[in-house]
Amino acid sequence: MRDGQLARVDWFAAPPNEPRSPFVLVIWAPERHKGGDVACPVQVGGSTVRPIVGIDPLQSLVLALVYVRHELEQRVSAGWSFYRSLSDPQAFDPSTYFGS
Repeated sequence: MRDGQLARVDWFAAPPNEPRSPFVLVIWAPERHKGGDVACPVQVGGSTVRPIVGIDPLQSLVLALVYVRHELEQRVSAGWSFYRSLSDPQAFDPSTYFGS
């Protein structure tokens, strides 16, 4: 594990008509970024780590959560299913993590 992880979930996900595969979501602690801004690094589902930049640590963290929510909603809209384990018979809706 990379140091500074604030949150990590190890799920399984399946695009339409494909088998489940590991889906890792990680949010790291905000860190100083070029130009005096602050970035909260995020990785969604094996993508490259993306710095989510804000003017301070709180804004970068909030924007990181907005980004994660958007990425998950895009996948659900495209027909992806999410599972908490490989053997879990019931998919879950990741939007439940974000309230209403």
